[in-house]
Amino acid sequence: MAAKKTTKKAADVAVVAEKKEISILAKRITEKSGLLSTQHAYTFLIPMDANKTQVLAAFKKEFKKNPVKVSVARMPGKPLVRAGRPVRKPGYKKAVVILKEGDKIEFM
Repeated sequence: MAAKKTTKKAADVAVVAEKKEISILAKRITEKSGLLSTQHAYTFLIPMDANKTQVLAAFKKEFKKNPVKVSVARMPGKPLVRAGRPVRKPGYKKAVVILKEGDKIEFM
């Protein structure tokens, strides 16, 4: 006897996705991000559970600019030795936001 296959349709399963607002934690200031800012690309620290669409919405809300592209990268934690004991430096997530030519963000 053959088992009858059943498939669930999208209409049958109602998934309610709640939109979560995030905030951009901080501007990431490094030598590399300084060089990228001359090319209209800015680097920010974001929460670990944030995605590209949430970063885009938070950026538009905070800076009132419309980015051309948003890239997100998760940076891994690294092992360290402090006072002779092994510890682990926590990882973080960063977003690189690219603006169109002529747009600029001023920081203090």
